[in-house]
Amino acid sequence: MMVGDIVSSVIDRDFFHDFIRIGVVIDTDIKMYGKYVVPSAIRVYWNSSEIENLYEDEVEVISD
Repeated sequence: MMVGDIVSSVIDRDFFHDFIRIGVVIDTDIKMYGKYVVPSAIRVYWNSSEIENLYEDEVEVISD
């Protein structure tokens, strides 16, 4: 996953079928709770104007 990738939330897709967030990856390989983690953590800017730190497996890349 790279900065600039367009992603959607896997959690939203599985649980909130009426509302699926789309976002842009703005940072990769960030620390979660002060440590680097596996799977890697990313920072996403969502279409709802929120910035959220997530694990890479919580989002799905929808752009190439």
